[in-house]
Amino acid sequence: MQKDVDDWTRTCHSCQRSKITRHVSAPHSSFNLPTQRFAVIHVDLVVLPPSKGYRYMLTIVDRFSRWMECIPLENMTAETVVRTIYNEWIPRYGCPQTIVTDQGRQFESEIFKIFASSFGIHLNRTTAYHPQCNGLVERLHRTLKTALMCHDADSWTLPMVLLGLRTQFKEVLQAFAAEVLYGEPLRIPGEFFTPTQDLTLSAPNFAREHQKRMVKLRPAPVKAHGEQKVFVYQNLATCPFVYLRTDFVRKPLQVPYTGPHKVLERSEKTFVIQFSAKKT
Repeated sequence: MQKDVDDWTRTCHSCQRSKITRHVSAPHSSFNLPTQRFAVIHVDLVVLPPSKGYRYMLTIVDRFSRWMECIPLENMTAETVVRTIYNEWIPRYGCPQTIVTDQGRQFESEIFKIFASSFGIHLNRTTAYHPQCNGLVERLHRTLKTALMCHDADSWTLPMVLLGLRTQFKEVLQAFAAEVLYGEPLRIPGEFFTPTQDLTLSAPNFAREHQKRMVKLRPAPVKAHGEQKVFVYQNLATCPFVYLRTDFVRKPLQVPYTGPHKVLERSEKTFVIQFSAKKT
């Protein structure tokens, strides 16, 4: 009788959707390290108080060198984002191979996909409600906002803040972002001593030597801050049906899971399920 009671309670859909004691938390995957600078970039938008007619900021970070660009925007439409990347990033650093974004409407728009297809750019997007996938640029937002709050000025369009962030020592790289990009640090205001340089190399020889050193340079992997709790049910590898978690703000007495939904396809990290009359 005990076995029958256990089997009966385990097959109760209402209980399985409501009485959840432990949520699934899959282990984080990692990006493949880029082979060269500006091959993989992370892009995001941040909303700030109005300043000089600007309300938004487009942030771009190179995964290899950690070089950053923060461009003020008057609006955050898809056309503005595409135009800014086309005018501000590509002429300076070339076309990236991969762009990593979240699932914002600007990055999911048809014009952004056409722009990426025209320049041969592969688009990677983060999982919904999981900004850690784009943590490289999300962490920049925290550092950038902290630096802006240190200034008493009402304007946040401060170019010297970017100079300070670009000349900040990176523990992961064991160098400055400017050094990885230019081969030498940037001169900052108040620097009284200029390091001596070897002036015997001509411009062509310097370019060749710099290219040889850049070829030997290898990217540093991104480190995860904090410990991750991993928990995955073993039955997820073979079960024909699953429950879908509702991560949005729920109403009182609304069940946290929906389903069961039929599993159409599965991989190591994702599932394709039958949700209503369409796949998701």
